[in-house]
Amino acid sequence: MTLSEEPILPVEFEAAQQTVYQHADGGRCFHCIGDTCRQLPWALDELAKHPGGQQVLNQYHRPDPQTP
Repeated sequence: MTLSEEPILPVEFEAAQQTVYQHADGGRCFHCIGDTCRQLPWALDELAKHPGGQQVLNQYHRPDPQTP
């Protein structure tokens, strides 16, 4: 099993979910510095790997309209 194939751990899912919740509707998390957040891309990637994560993404993540 490669690193990218490893299942997401419950604690990682929870951290990713909380990050996405905190960023919903333009919010911020404690990892945010200025207009930059290193945690959000990780959270989006982790949730995309998990079947339940896709539901979280569909419900809470609104893609940036500036992003092509």
